[in-house]
Amino acid sequence: LDVACGSGAFLRKHASHVRRIAGLDHSKDLIDIALRQNRERVAAGTAEFVAGDSTALPWKDAQFTVVTSNCIGCFEKKDANALGEMYRVLKPGGRAVVADDRRETMEALGFSRVSTKRIVSGHKTTGFKE
Repeated sequence: LDVACGSGAFLRKHASHVRRIAGLDHSKDLIDIALRQNRERVAAGTAEFVAGDSTALPWKDAQFTVVTSNCIGCFEKKDANALGEMYRVLKPGGRAVVADDRRETMEALGFSRVSTKRIVSGHKTTGFKE
């Protein structure tokens, strides 16, 4: 799951090997672009893109092994609730990669701080190249 997915470019580039992907963005226009640019996966039922609110994700608890957000700052004052929702939809032992400089907010919600070295190492073992 990519929250604040925009046009779906991050998922298209970095998750082509993943069995099922999902993206959410508040902009219907960007979701329309994501749907067009990922039309084969959407038609095959392996991708879904929805317009919605990051503080009320439309998925059940523990649905995703990975949740990403490259634009947590886009949520302005919604960030704590959005992070809580991302945590809610993660499966036990799942991973979240969120671009945010508010460590205290994330730790209060249950996320743990991970070193850059560990993040890069983890990405390399899962198929990410850069």
